[in-house]
Amino acid sequence: MFDLFRDAGSGHSGAEFGKKTLDAAKAATDASARIVKLEQRYEQLRLISMAMWNLLKDRLQLTDADLAKYVDALRNQAAEAAHDRSPELIECSKCKRKIPAKAATCLYCGATTVSAGTFKAT
Repeated sequence: MFDLFRDAGSGHSGAEFGKKTLDAAKAATDASARIVKLEQRYEQLRLISMAMWNLLKDRLQLTDADLAKYVDALRNQAAEAAHDRSPELIECSKCKRKIPAKAATCLYCGATTVSAGTFKAT
């Protein structure tokens, strides 16, 4: 959208500006259609989840507290898995940006890191 305003002030032809306007309108319409589909899918999944939970409660005599316990356990497992996937970060001694602790050199300024150890960059 900001491209439209930039182009309007930079002397581009009206045809180019009109095409970009139509492209932006189409992108907005496409995004709106995707949102509607996602809302419909969400509602469908919500109803299925409610039906499954009611079936489990009826058949297995489970309680809402049982469900909460399992949800908390899954949430904790997901948090642990996400933590394991994200690398530990350290601050570069030269440029002060955050970089992976295992990096031999800073991704931004190229400085050798403390963790480079035996395999220091030359």
